Amino acid sequence: MYKKPRVNNYISCPICHNDKYRPIFKKSITKKYNVSIVQCEHCEFVLSKSAALGQEVKQDFVFENYWRSKKIGNHIDKRFIRHFTRRARSHLKLISGFYPKGFTGRALDIGCGAGLFLDEIRKQGWSVHGIEPDKECYDYAINTLKLDVDRCLFADYQTEEKVDLLYFSHVFDDINNIDLVCRKIKSLLSSEGRVFIEVPNLISYGGFENINDEDLIVNKYYFTTSTLRNLLEENGFTFEYFKSKEPIYLNTVGQVVLSPFKVYKKMKSSKKKSLIRVIAS
Repeated sequence: MYKKPRVNNYISCPICHNDKYRPIFKKSITKKYNVSIVQCEHCEFVLSKSAALGQEVKQDFVFENYWRSKKIGNHIDKRFIRHFTRRARSHLKLISGFYPKGFTGRALDIGCGAGLFLDEIRKQGWSVHGIEPDKECYDYAINTLKLDVDRCLFADYQTEEKVDLLYFSHVFDDINNIDLVCRKIKSLLSSEGRVFIEVPNLISYGGFENINDEDLIVNKYYFTTSTLRNLLEENGFTFEYFKSKEPIYLNTVGQVVLSPFKVYKKMKSSKKKSLIRVIAS
């Protein structure tokens, strides 16, 4: 097993195992949170300095603040629920095409939020389970949607059961020790299992100054199509689907509902926002 050497306190790059990084962005957000972003000098993988140092970000921000503006269950946030339900249905339509017709298996959603994807795939007969650290989202998932969800981080989750689908929607870039995460994914997948990953495409931001402060604090990794592909290939994944695209979700009356990335594009027409979607085994 490869063991990471430590040079100047940095861990080696999860893609190329180089241990030299250059600083590319720094921002003081509050007295409590200072964000520094670095880039591998060899393969150009971009990550937070805390991730490059192997440090854990303070989780109180995740637990207490990240979803505070989206409080689940009140009338203000019906639009939030609708948006993520549309996203879940869009993802499920894509994912279903990679399994035999009528297939039902076991799905595990990492960072399942309010549980909207799990609720949709459960309607198709799948057995579902989720992991969610945020208390409000966790409460909504178990009390309103009656889902089986653990309130924990992926690093702390333990199971002997294999899964047929591992689902990471805007979570894969937020988890510490991404190389260990990749190995854990491989260990959890059944022989016919697949992992779905959706993350923002770094290139589409048009600069770190365009990323909101919450995401700067939470994000550990910033992927391009090439660095995400290289990371997954390095960890032995086989691609069944790999595309970068702009997401558009439609509601029941045909109105175009724009994702946060699409809204930003409308405001800054010179910047093209896109997401990277991957299905791999």
